[in-house]
Amino acid sequence: MAIFEGLINHEVKAPLNQNQCDALLSCIFNVGPGKEGVKSRVIILKDNHPSILLRSLNNELYRDAVNAFTSWIYIGGMIMKDLLKRRKRERKLFLR
Repeated sequence: MAIFEGLINHEVKAPLNQNQCDALLSCIFNVGPGKEGVKSRVIILKDNHPSILLRSLNNELYRDAVNAFTSWIYIGGMIMKDLLKRRKRERKLFLR
């Protein structure tokens, strides 16, 4: 977890409250931060650009950022109910 906390502190430039930080940490822990040339995820895209979630956060567009959480509810192109539930819980926490 400390690695992901450090990543949030390094990559997110906008102020976050504790609930926002906790929700983001949960999402990154579950989905992964992403890695250049390998996988697009919560923070970094495969092409090494910031994700929509990160760009939205850094522009203080918190509603856009929280809406991006639901990008990670699919496995093999199908919506996974458990992932959808988890993202909804993270979104709810983020908005508190």
